[in-house]
Amino acid sequence: MEDPRRTLLERLGTLTGQQAAIEAHLRGRDGRLDQDFEDVVSYTAGDEVLEGLDDAARTEIDQIRAALQRVDNGTYGTCTRCGEPIAPARLAALPATPFCRACAA
Repeated sequence: MEDPRRTLLERLGTLTGQQAAIEAHLRGRDGRLDQDFEDVVSYTAGDEVLEGLDDAARTEIDQIRAALQRVDNGTYGTCTRCGEPIAPARLAALPATPFCRACAA
């Protein structure tokens, strides 16, 4: 597996960029609210979906930050429930996971 810190930081950067774009859109800072009323209604129709994506991004950002803490304190790759090692394939697929497969079930 490549460096977990690098993997986590890359994903964190992607998510924070996406989150900033979503927040700008939801707050109208992207210019969409400067349109006429019909266009504004059309643009805001998908805001619930974007709010859900924003919530999911916030959750994943929190998980990544917790994983970075585990990297820093030397416990990354160890299940936070049972203390057993997390399989490398699981970490490759879910780099921020705090749980081994058995404890995640």
